[in-house]
Amino acid sequence: MKHLIRLDEAKRTDIERILDLAARMEVNSDSFRGELCGRSVGLFFQKPSTRMRFAFEVGTAQLGGTTTVFRTSDIQLSRGESLADTARVLSNYIDAIVIRGRTQQDLVDFVQFGSIPVINGLTAKFYPIGALGAAYTMKKKFGTLSGRKLVYVGDGNNIAHSLMLLCPKTGMDITVISPEWYQPSQDVVEEAKAEAAISGTAFELTDDTGAVKGADVIFTDVWTSMGMEEEREERLHAFQGYQVNRQLLETAGGSPMVLHCMPVRRGEEISAEVAAESEIFENAANLLHVVKAILYYLL
Repeated sequence: MKHLIRLDEAKRTDIERILDLAARMEVNSDSFRGELCGRSVGLFFQKPSTRMRFAFEVGTAQLGGTTTVFRTSDIQLSRGESLADTARVLSNYIDAIVIRGRTQQDLVDFVQFGSIPVINGLTAKFYPIGALGAAYTMKKKFGTLSGRKLVYVGDGNNIAHSLMLLCPKTGMDITVISPEWYQPSQDVVEEAKAEAAISGTAFELTDDTGAVKGADVIFTDVWTSMGMEEEREERLHAFQGYQVNRQLLETAGGSPMVLHCMPVRRGEEISAEVAAESEIFENAANLLHVVKAILYYLL
């Protein structure tokens, strides 16, 4: 695996090795210090970032490498230089690039014209790092992911898409619960169904919150993602009844793990009470170990 663009392109062994590396790095981080000495990672942000940016900056430093952070306005892309030319030039200066982009096509173009590993730091369609971070948090708790059931509740967005592609590759069943007009993209649904058929896992898409029953993990995300602020009021109305709260957890039964890739809007997609008892901050902390593993694995 040279790039991390979307998880259907990763093999099951790639995912397993990254998660195993993350565990080793968490337990014995000192043994990996200096592994990226002399390497430089570019962090290209077209959208704001907190957890991912700091995870990559700190993680690269802990491995002995350096980072360069830049936005579109900082480079000649803002004055009309092509992404193709930018990719060719930057490939001479840095050893890998993390792109938090507006469109998936920006990453595809950089892969085509550049010659260095490209890591998807989030686009409107996929967030593979967020899904891998959740997988690591789940594996720490359960020991193994195979046979577990993850239920995603909320907007069928980038993290939902990535979880749909991740779960079959780790032996997990996945159910996505979203209102009718906010369900995942049909092309990703078809890919997830195909992956589930190959792996022998279950995939379900519904608007019925009763499908949360039996969940080992409940995952949610903001109802209004970056760039969709003008739809906020409409979305608040559409997602009423889809909040992860005490009632939903009682419907699930047992004591499911609750995850959220943050930022959190308490009182919207998750109640303040459930957020306080969830593993969201542990999951955010685990992102550092996963990011270091990704960098080490690709470089």
